[in-house]
Amino acid sequence: MGVLIIMFLVFFPSFSAIQKLGIKLGHFLKLNNLLVNYGSFLLIVLYTLSGGYILLRAKKIAYSSDFSAFKSRFSMIATIILVALLFILFSIIYPYATSGAFGVGSDRDEALNIAVTSLLEGKYPYYEKTYVPGRPHELGGDGNPISPLPGELLISIPFVAMGNGAYQIFFWILCTAIIINHVTKNSTLTFITTFSACFLSIGSIYEIVSGGDLLVNCIWVFSAFLCLTYLRNEHNLLIYFVAIFMGITFSSRPNFILIAPFAIGLCAIKFRPLKVIKFSSIVAFSFLSVTLPFYFYDTTSFSPLHAYSKIGRFDINFPYIGIFVPLFSFFLSLFLTYKLYKGKSHLSYWFMCMSIILFIPVFIA
Repeated sequence: MGVLIIMFLVFFPSFSAIQKLGIKLGHFLKLNNLLVNYGSFLLIVLYTLSGGYILLRAKKIAYSSDFSAFKSRFSMIATIILVALLFILFSIIYPYATSGAFGVGSDRDEALNIAVTSLLEGKYPYYEKTYVPGRPHELGGDGNPISPLPGELLISIPFVAMGNGAYQIFFWILCTAIIINHVTKNSTLTFITTFSACFLSIGSIYEIVSGGDLLVNCIWVFSAFLCLTYLRNEHNLLIYFVAIFMGITFSSRPNFILIAPFAIGLCAIKFRPLKVIKFSSIVAFSFLSVTLPFYFYDTTSFSPLHAYSKIGRFDINFPYIGIFVPLFSFFLSLFLTYKLYKGKSHLSYWFMCMSIILFIPVFIA
C-alpha cells in the first residue's frame, strides 16, 4: 500500500504533462480526437507501470546486501553524474523555455530574480510584477504578483547574486543527497531517491529545465526534516540551527505550515518535552520574524497571500472551501502526526504522510 501511495505522489503530478504530449503527438500524426484521447491515456498508463516497475526494482536493489561495497562506491558517483546530467539538460533547454519557444512557459524564475534584486536594492519586493521579455510577454505570460514568501527570497540571495536563482536547484539536490546518505548510511538509497524525484517525475524535470522554484522549495523543507531526524540530545547548537533553518523554509510557501505538526511529532520522539518546546518555539520565531515584517510593511500589497485565491475562487460554488481545505488539511496533519507518534512508525511513513497533506490543497486547487 505504501508503495502505491508513493507511486501516486511521484507520478500523478506528471499526468497533465504526459496528456499534453500525447495530444500534440496525436495532432502531429493527424489522428482523430478519439484516438488522441485513448493514446494519451495509454501513455499515462505506460508511464505509471514502467515507472512503478523501476521503483520496485530499485527498492529491492537498495536493501539488497549483494555487492554492497561496490554499490556504495558506485552510487555516490552515479548521484553526482545524475546532477551533472540535469545541469546539462537545464543548460540546453532553459534558454528555449524562458524565451517562449515552447509556449508561455513559467515566470516563477523571473519572479524570484526580480523580487530578490528589489530586496537587495532596499525596495519592498512585493510591489513588483513579473516580466518576461519576448514571446512570453506577448502571450501574456507575465505581469503576475510575486508569490514566494520572504524566506525563499532570503535563501535565494546568493544564487540571484550569481546571476540566476534557477541555479540553486542543483546545489540543493547535491546537499540533500549528502544529507540522505548521512542519515540513512545507504548511498544506493540516496541515488534511487534522487533519481526517482528528479528523473522519474516528468513534473520535476519540467520544474528544473524551466527554472521553477516549487521543487526547490520542497527540497529545502525535506532537507530540514531530514536534519531533524539526525539530531541527538547532545547536538545543542545544531538543534538551534536546524530549527532556524526549518522556520525559514516554512516561509517559502504558505502550504508548508500545514506540515508543522509533523516536526513537533518527530521532536517528541527524539527529545524531552522541554527541548520539544524550545525547538518548536525557535521554528515559530524564525518563521514569524522573517515573514511578519514584510507583511506588516504593506498588508494590502503582500502578494504571497494571492495564492489563497487558487482555492478561494471556488467559494462562489462551494462556500468557505478556501477556509475549509486548509483547516481540514491541518487537522488531518495533527491526526496523522498523533497516529505516527503513537505507532512509532518508520520515518518513511512520516514523509509519505507529509506528502499527502501537501498534495491535498494542490489537488483541489
